[in-house]
Amino acid sequence: MPVIATAGHVDHGKSSLVRAMTGTDPDRHEEERRRGMSIDLGFAHVSAPDGTVLSFVDVPGHVDFVRTMISGVNAVSCVLFVVDAAEGWMPQSAEHMGIVTGLGIHHGVLAVTKCDKVDDDAVRACIDDVVRRTPRMRWSARIATSAVTGRGVDELVSALAAAARGASHAPDPLGRVRLFVDRSFSVRGAGTVVTGTLEGAPLAAGAVLTLVRDGRDVRVRRVQSLGEEVTAVSPGSRCAVNIPDIDADTVERGDVLVEDGRWHVTDVFDASVELLKGTAARVTTRGGYVLHFGSSHQAAHLRLAVPGPLAAGQTAHARIRFRSPLPLTPGDRFVVRDTASGTTVLGGTVLDVDPRGSVASAANGASTVERLARRGWIPLDEARRLTGVPLGATVPGWWAGEHAFDGTVRRLRMLLDGGPVDLATLTEVERAVVATLPGVTVERGTAHTAARDPLLDHPYAVRFRSAPLDGGSTAGLNRDVIRRLVQAGIILEHDAIAFHADTLDALVPALEKLWAAHPDGFLIRDLAGVLGISRKWAVPLAECLDRKGLTRRSGDVRLPGRALR
Repeated sequence: MPVIATAGHVDHGKSSLVRAMTGTDPDRHEEERRRGMSIDLGFAHVSAPDGTVLSFVDVPGHVDFVRTMISGVNAVSCVLFVVDAAEGWMPQSAEHMGIVTGLGIHHGVLAVTKCDKVDDDAVRACIDDVVRRTPRMRWSARIATSAVTGRGVDELVSALAAAARGASHAPDPLGRVRLFVDRSFSVRGAGTVVTGTLEGAPLAAGAVLTLVRDGRDVRVRRVQSLGEEVTAVSPGSRCAVNIPDIDADTVERGDVLVEDGRWHVTDVFDASVELLKGTAARVTTRGGYVLHFGSSHQAAHLRLAVPGPLAAGQTAHARIRFRSPLPLTPGDRFVVRDTASGTTVLGGTVLDVDPRGSVASAANGASTVERLARRGWIPLDEARRLTGVPLGATVPGWWAGEHAFDGTVRRLRMLLDGGPVDLATLTEVERAVVATLPGVTVERGTAHTAARDPLLDHPYAVRFRSAPLDGGSTAGLNRDVIRRLVQAGIILEHDAIAFHADTLDALVPALEKLWAAHPDGFLIRDLAGVLGISRKWAVPLAECLDRKGLTRRSGDVRLPGRALR
């Protein structure tokens, strides 16, 4: 179920437009109806002609309620951006657009409202002006509307359905549930109910979640979507969750429910931040800031990796600390508001949820996985929590980068060269690694090198050891034997062409000459030219060199691999 948030300046007709589309008044409070403007989040839904059910989060436009607006646009599929045809672009139009793009939402529909009050030329001028001011937005439709006459309302519903289909909510790669609470109340006979936009994975009745703020486990008795009870709700959907085990007054907007043990909960993270366009405030380490993440907001301390204040549009690496821990994952989006000016100043993306060292040393452009690899061996579940990626195990239960793995293997091989090794003298990781080493037998509490593998003397092995670089085809050979030779590391194969491991090792001097001539990496044609072979043989040779760790592909060139570092 696509969730669409409204955005735009106060009194530009967001709530009226939602009411015209859905028949539901999103202004829930008497004060809202009396003042004629939204002060809290409103919710409504409608079925489009194609059957798509659209769920709306109507946000307040007044400057005094920006933090409420931010919590409303959390985890939405796309935005319905509203501009009054007569008034045009206004201050809160600019701030709302900064918040929308700062949260990584670049997909939406532009609705120009109150078109019954101006002529068509004014409508076109308004649309052109908004498009000019919003170069980062991908407007799937730009529609002139009037909640009074009904102009464009049906067209808008269809356009939003099409836009939402093209901006589907990405599931969490690890299949983890996360629900930021935006409302909490009590229902007679049912108990506490919380609402929010579900992220990550489906949530079903009967699940047990954890309230992050105090670690309490809560049982999900029932789940509702669009006002009806369902067995489960999909990520990206608005939902109401019945959690009767706790009192409603102990849960508030900004709280978050997750599956216990599957998220990294932290009060500090590193991020890439950008000073939003049009921001007048100076962003420095000494400023006072509020972090807005999901439906939560709290005071935060900001440390930049660059000296001096940021310029508009400038990006920088930053470390952000705050008081109440949150369940975060790399790639999460957030915004930061400046307390002095009361404006939204930064949009950002989480890079590292467990930063180490200084913020300056961390600002090196490395990927999440590359940063983690520098730490050595990490329990597999922890590595997945820290990266948000379903990493495969390097050895059962553990993950490591190439450097750490190769170092452990070298140490173990040195120990084994001296005779049997008592497993009790090894670390937990070393015991896991030694059990995976080819040619090593683990039995009765010791590890030792096995007797010489007869495969080493198999006729096929002898054949490939003596074959020229352009003569190692595996076509017509027994596939079972070839497979065993590959698994034993005796030969390496690519596209029915194989090379003996010793042959590849013997190419190291030639590779070093290539890198001397091409410090930025050599191409396939360079390799073929030096070795006097055609591209037909050079391509599989390069692939096998990559697998053996003698080379490493980077785009179209080859650089020194892990075995040569």
